Amino acid sequence: MYQTIKMALVVTLILGVSSFTAPIQAQPCDPGQGGVGGTGTDVIIGDLVGTSNYGAAGGYHAYSVGTTSCNIGTEPLLWISNTNEHPVIGQNLYRLHEGKFEQIGMSWLKHGFLALTGNICGCGCINPGTGSLLGVGCSDPYSSGLNGQQSGLGPRSEVFDVANGLFQYPIINSGLISDATSKRLRVATNDIDNGAFPGAIYIVEGQYVTVDDSAAGNSHNNCSYRTATFGQTGNRNMSLTGSTQRQQPGIQAWQDFDPEVTLVEVFDADNGLVIVGYRVTDLGGGQHAYEYAIYNMDSTRNVQSFEFPLAGGVTLTGVDSTHPEYHSGEPYSNLAWTPNQGAGTMSWSTQTEAQNVNAHAIRWGTMHSFRFVANAPPTLVTATLDHFTGGGSSSVEILAPSGDFTLPVTGLTCNQNGESVDLSWGNGEVYDLIEITRDGTPLTSLPGSSTSYTDSSALPGVHVYGVNASVGNTPSGVVPCEIDVAAALAIAVPNGDPTIFNPLGGETFAVTITPLAGSAVAAGTESLRVETAAGAQAYPLTSTGGLNYEMTFPPIPCGEIFGWYIVAQSTGGQTVTYPEGASSGALAEGVSAFGLTAETTDFEVASGWSVGAPATATTGIWERGAPIGTTAQPGADHSPAGTNCWFTGQGSVGGTLGENDVDGGETTLYSPVMDLLGASSPVISYWRWYSNNAGASPGADTMTIQISDDLANWTNVELLGPTGPDTIGGWIQHSFNVTDFVLLTSTVQMRFIVGDLGAGSIVEAAIDDFAYEDVDCSGVADCNSNGIPDAEDIANGTSIDCDFDNIPDECSTANGSVADCDTNGVPDLCDLAAGAEDCDTDGTLDACEVDTDLDGTIDDCDDDIDGDGIPNNCDADQTAGPDCDSNGQLDSCDLAAGAPDCDFNGQLDSCQIAGNAALDCNLNGALDVCDLVGGVETDCDGDSTPDSCQISADPANDCDSSGVLDSCEVANGTAADCNANGIPDSCDIASGTSADADSNGEPDECNVQEWVRGDINGDGSHDISDAVASLDYLFSSGVPICIAAVDVNDDDATNIADTVSLLSYLFAGGAPPVAPFPACGVDPNGSVLSCDSFPQCP
Repeated sequence: MYQTIKMALVVTLILGVSSFTAPIQAQPCDPGQGGVGGTGTDVIIGDLVGTSNYGAAGGYHAYSVGTTSCNIGTEPLLWISNTNEHPVIGQNLYRLHEGKFEQIGMSWLKHGFLALTGNICGCGCINPGTGSLLGVGCSDPYSSGLNGQQSGLGPRSEVFDVANGLFQYPIINSGLISDATSKRLRVATNDIDNGAFPGAIYIVEGQYVTVDDSAAGNSHNNCSYRTATFGQTGNRNMSLTGSTQRQQPGIQAWQDFDPEVTLVEVFDADNGLVIVGYRVTDLGGGQHAYEYAIYNMDSTRNVQSFEFPLAGGVTLTGVDSTHPEYHSGEPYSNLAWTPNQGAGTMSWSTQTEAQNVNAHAIRWGTMHSFRFVANAPPTLVTATLDHFTGGGSSSVEILAPSGDFTLPVTGLTCNQNGESVDLSWGNGEVYDLIEITRDGTPLTSLPGSSTSYTDSSALPGVHVYGVNASVGNTPSGVVPCEIDVAAALAIAVPNGDPTIFNPLGGETFAVTITPLAGSAVAAGTESLRVETAAGAQAYPLTSTGGLNYEMTFPPIPCGEIFGWYIVAQSTGGQTVTYPEGASSGALAEGVSAFGLTAETTDFEVASGWSVGAPATATTGIWERGAPIGTTAQPGADHSPAGTNCWFTGQGSVGGTLGENDVDGGETTLYSPVMDLLGASSPVISYWRWYSNNAGASPGADTMTIQISDDLANWTNVELLGPTGPDTIGGWIQHSFNVTDFVLLTSTVQMRFIVGDLGAGSIVEAAIDDFAYEDVDCSGVADCNSNGIPDAEDIANGTSIDCDFDNIPDECSTANGSVADCDTNGVPDLCDLAAGAEDCDTDGTLDACEVDTDLDGTIDDCDDDIDGDGIPNNCDADQTAGPDCDSNGQLDSCDLAAGAPDCDFNGQLDSCQIAGNAALDCNLNGALDVCDLVGGVETDCDGDSTPDSCQISADPANDCDSSGVLDSCEVANGTAADCNANGIPDSCDIASGTSADADSNGEPDECNVQEWVRGDINGDGSHDISDAVASLDYLFSSGVPICIAAVDVNDDDATNIADTVSLLSYLFAGGAPPVAPFPACGVDPNGSVLSCDSFPQCP
């Protein structure tokens, strides 16, 4: 499979002043994945690690991935900068979704310039001693930032012979760096959208191309892949998951994740490798989905067409292909391949090299995908891959539709006949069964010999009928036929749809109902339907002869906008409406009024609009003019005949997306002040544009549209954003009833506030075609729509008007013009006048105010709002303040009620102890400092800790169990400590630390015998008799009373030298003995010699 060329490289290592030469030898290593390495140089992607995310531009996002190389061969790999004898590194991105495997991104090439000597390969690195070689077993990391450095990337098109690892250097085509996505691993934003591709798996691939690796025949393992995920906001950051699959191209992931996939390796005459993958899915009903992918790893010949045999009569649907996109100045075309189902074949192809040298062939490092659905099961066939360069072709066995299929029906037609639809067709062969569907829903099954069918239950509208013939269990697949079925009846309003209706009712309008040939109107089914706020009601049409009718509208409250439609049935049972979509809610619209006023401002001229506060934005200020369009800002106003509108900040032609968008704060547009005192039911509408879904922080800002009736207090009409369909641009109309938000005053005004409060977001807005409409309800008032003027209702007692505003109370309370908080139909002020409770005299019925504890007293009059027994001024739920013990009552109230605070620091003692248990070491509930001050506890050592706590913590502090610290007993003399070890002598004796042989209660180490050096005979003087006694002890049988006294020269030994020293002192002016001398004492340096007694000393 592989061509092997042995290369000998001699590397010189210079060490100090000497040098030697030796060939580097090694056996092929196994890095743990993908198998052993090759003989000679063999570079692989050892790891894909780390990502860089570069954000979005023009509907694309860009990334780069770090790559670590491994030389798993037996010889060093050339890595020489500024030549074509180094590797180039390419990156690809793939997506696996619902069985489809597609390449969705590619990068330009990073040129290697220096090799390091890492050791991640699992082989052991042999250092070549130079950065121009990648040593045997060595690894070299290139970070994601390095691989994404735009200035260092070269085009794929300059790799002119990938099979031999040959490319142009220096780089000729430096490409186009127009934005942050240029030359990097670029992918369309919608291709990584989880909403569009739920559950998709993404695969990133790295590949090396280099000359000596190819020459060694080791270029077919230069790819490795790793899975990745993408964020769904902002930069849509890419994160690597799983582990790097070494020596495996990205297409291998298709099979790794889907074992039903087959991969076939195809080698051309130059040993270039192309991998063909395919998968066939049985969809049921005789339909099979076929998915193919063709990946060119390193074929210089490339692939120009993909063709395979296809049996006659096989029906293909959903024929499609996807292809990777070259970018940033690569010369190659991105034109999709052309499918062709010919006589006995199916193929896809691009232009030949003779037609276009830059045609969209399957070039090295790219993968193209092809698919269709067929009405035939798979069989093994031989497909042909025609080469783009160098002539010839390659063959590969794949699964393709077989000849075991059922021929579909032919010449299918659909025709309406009255209220029915007639289907007619020819049979392609002898069938066992024929199934008929309408809009995908089965209608019937017919004998196999049938050639027609009539659908007598067809409904008006567009329908798709299907005919699917079967032989045995093999269906032909559905043959479709589309028809727009006309309604059985044609309903019309000859004089046009009325839109304004007399509030008192009684108006009539002409209607015609024309039946289709073969149909008739079912008498008694013709009616007008009116849908108002009070509900839906039907009113029969009046026949005026022939096809003619009249519809009469009922009384409708003035100012109300309502819907209406006409309905009738045919004798065949078909229901028809006017308007046509009324059954789905598309009603004709009308307004009840005596007249209508309308005014539209299109901003073609200045019309009193202005910019005002809040005005904190630094750019993107509202202005009037003709906008220059961007992705975020409209390119034209909304008015069909105009050019101007209000918008946020004008950019320049060819400027960037955020050149003059709203930044740094808010900008506000104000309408003129409107006098609506005399208005009845005014409606305001406007067309708006708002976009905040671009930039580094999309979906972070809002647009607020407000209205005021006093120029001081503002009510939100709309709040757009931070996300949703109103935040992605586009002209959208909004209308509202003014009285739903404010009162009708002489000072009504609107304002439009756009803010940029997010970091890096692109915010644009626009307003156009501001319209005002009002209905005239100045005619006879009949607010309850009972057909009786309001004045008569009040006069005759049909309606009550307790507040004397000349409006029936049921109307004024229902529309909110007067307060009726308890919704009893009586104005509140009348309830109060009749004696309803109002304990806080605020004009609002107590029955409508809050009573948290339901004790019958509203909160404003209740000293204990929540009924917990704690007054509001002490209740932590009602009054701000500390409540350290969480008992619901403020600490200040606890203290006032006598809670302990022995140190008078304003804090409950219990809280101090709860916060720091060390403050009450004896656990008596009182602060230690207060125990000491109050004499409850002693502190004999003055360390501010009660003695009892010290003893409890360590009983050794009171060894005699006297209840007093040992240190204090020793200090005050209550206990003796003759050896000064800080422990009473009694405890030393009791514990055995000290002996008391004479049982005098004093440690023996304190009973030391004193003596005098040189007074050997112990007579209290120093003379010749002491020398004689010394000699008698040394050389005869004399026994001195204190042997230590014999050691005159203090050398811890007794010998003639001691006698000489004594005689020298007595008779020759020698140095006197050292202490103890001449008085009683002990050897200050200690002595190993004994002195059991010395009568002259205590």
